[in-house]
Amino acid sequence: MKALTCQEIRDKWIKYFTEKVSLKHLHIPSASLVPENPTLLLNSAGMVQFVPI
Repeated sequence: MKALTCQEIRDKWIKYFTEKVSLKHLHIPSASLVPENPTLLLNSAGMVQFVPI
């Protein structure tokens, strides 16, 4: 059995849920975990809504 790379495993996982499962799931690309505003990295949870966008 061939060893799979992380990208191959991810692609097979996404393909399974978007094509093979009876309830076709919609694949939405993931967003970055690093915010565009660097001051948000050290904010406490719940305070982000007070930061102007």
